Amino acid sequence: MQKKIASIWFLMVVWILLANNVTAQENNVKRIQGKNRYETAIEISKSTFPEGTETVVLVTGNDFPDALSGAPLAFMYDAPILTTTKEKLLLQTANEINRLGAEKVIILGGTSAISTETANELKAMGLQVERIAGKNRFETSALIADRIPSDTAILANGQNFPDALATAPYAAKNSYPILLTRSDKLPLEIHSQIRTTTIIAGGQQAVNDSILKPFPKTIRISGKNRYETNLRIVHYFDKNIQTAYIATGDHFADALTGSILASMHGEPIILVNTDIPLSAQLFFKKLNTQYFNILGGQNAISPMAEKTLLGLQSKTFLSLQNPLNFSDLNSEIQQAGILYPDVIFSGEDSEEDIVVPYGNSKIKIDNSKAISNMDFEQIFRVKDLENNQGNTDITILLNKEDVKIFDKSLKTPLATLQKGQRLPISAETDDSFIINIGGFNGYIRKQDVSLDSGIPILMYHHILKAEENKIFRNASTTISDKEFETQMKYLFENEYIPVSLGTLESYLDKRSNLPSNAVVITFDDGLKSVYKYAFPVLNQYGFRASEFMITSKIYDSPQEFHPDGLQYISLPEMNEMKEVFEFHSHTDDLHQYNTEKKSYLVIQPESFVEADLLHSKSKLDSAYFAYPFGQYNENTISLLRKLEYRMAFTTKPGKVKIGDDKFQLNRIAILPGMTLSTFASKIKN
Repeated sequence: MQKKIASIWFLMVVWILLANNVTAQENNVKRIQGKNRYETAIEISKSTFPEGTETVVLVTGNDFPDALSGAPLAFMYDAPILTTTKEKLLLQTANEINRLGAEKVIILGGTSAISTETANELKAMGLQVERIAGKNRFETSALIADRIPSDTAILANGQNFPDALATAPYAAKNSYPILLTRSDKLPLEIHSQIRTTTIIAGGQQAVNDSILKPFPKTIRISGKNRYETNLRIVHYFDKNIQTAYIATGDHFADALTGSILASMHGEPIILVNTDIPLSAQLFFKKLNTQYFNILGGQNAISPMAEKTLLGLQSKTFLSLQNPLNFSDLNSEIQQAGILYPDVIFSGEDSEEDIVVPYGNSKIKIDNSKAISNMDFEQIFRVKDLENNQGNTDITILLNKEDVKIFDKSLKTPLATLQKGQRLPISAETDDSFIINIGGFNGYIRKQDVSLDSGIPILMYHHILKAEENKIFRNASTTISDKEFETQMKYLFENEYIPVSLGTLESYLDKRSNLPSNAVVITFDDGLKSVYKYAFPVLNQYGFRASEFMITSKIYDSPQEFHPDGLQYISLPEMNEMKEVFEFHSHTDDLHQYNTEKKSYLVIQPESFVEADLLHSKSKLDSAYFAYPFGQYNENTISLLRKLEYRMAFTTKPGKVKIGDDKFQLNRIAILPGMTLSTFASKIKN
């Protein structure tokens, strides 16, 4: 007993040190795992008994029946639960028994679980070996209960494991035996173990009321499934949980062997599937759980579950009192949709608001319109939504009015979305796309949306009236003022939304969503004709555009306009245009080429190019660039990155999507003589 007390005190000190270390590293999630269930049991044993112990409880790792009642016994003997195969003692298990310095091994179950040969191997190691085995799992549980004097026992279904394992840490800590039964018939062996009070773990299908007549007093703890039953068991025994031990509810081994570690710290085992259910997340927040120990590898508890737990402390969960109209914080869409009440969303507190994810963007919800402090019964009634696993590079367009988002059943609506949005998907099924809505998966029927082909980035250079265009009539870079006016009118009438390069960058970086009719308008060279013919039209329609300037050609005062030559925009004109145009780099003085039409940008010495790019960038305070004549190479891109440019535009035809190289962005060249139908076909989605 003195050794047990010393061991527990040692563990408490170690845990306090570990907890302090975890806090310092802002890492509140640990994983205890081996390569398989047998090695995970060993790692748990090492964590529980770093200084060793005298006794080991040994069970088969292949099946659960004999092991289910073992946690209270192991706790009583200050013993870990280790696992092995039926036929032989695994070498790694034998090594752990030696490390522990154990003198005795208690085998649970008959020779069909752990063979005589395995027992003989243990004896050959100089160990005292005892076997507790009845003719079946029910009698084995009764024989174990013989050793645990208590007025209270736990009764659980012995033909499945989750309910019994959910009680194991509490049964161990409180010295309650775990008795096993059939669902509709109480085994004779259990009659002799009836105590004053019996806690029934599970619902009617697990333990039917019809078999409870012999019990003087019963308390049933049950939920709609194994996971809710587990949480209700924890809620019954615990009102505050600092640390939770997380194990899969699909297999028994990790939860069983981890139950001793959990009971030593007086903390629960929480059973989950590969991810962390919403109800469990709400439960942890309610009980202020700060630390999590995952039992088992990534096949048992996924990396996504670990990510969910790591982010849990910063999350706020809420539901709405009434339907709520919402806007996309980082998009041009002012009215994005309606969120419904009685649905859980998650986000982060921001002063008087809660900010929740929406695609790659955010929704802001006023605290006064949200319910964020749910009681336990509300938590248990929550419809379980799937945690969102992050967005892909694939985007969809909402081209219909009132597109509904559902849960996985496609029956419960979470929100209604308005037409005109472009959203990233997280995944897809045969008939649905999945998006991130409030941190969870929202399902949109594929028939209600279309796949996105990308953002059109329009490229213009020079604009002249038809009657004044004599020199540049055959130049592919010169269009008429009427063509430009017609194209801008088309964009306006068809509700295209020109966006800035900063907005485009945010979208490509997955920090925002864009409207379905987003377009980017760019001009190269900084010609005065843009000031004369494009600026008034863009201003009329309230459009934004970008001009890539040859900064050595920016003059202090305006030049006189001559259609037979090229003049450039001056500083006063740039200032006049700033409500419509933003100005970016097209080099300082490298917009030239040699006799072989090779751009100076790619043929000049690297130091010369670097100095030019830096000079141009400093003049404009810009992080965006367009390659002169569309020519560049890997060295060019490397220099742009070095100088902290963030995006660069080519003359390669095509649209732009999330995932594209931001230093090789496509554009759509608008050529002279292009019909309106051709223009429309190039930009439409």
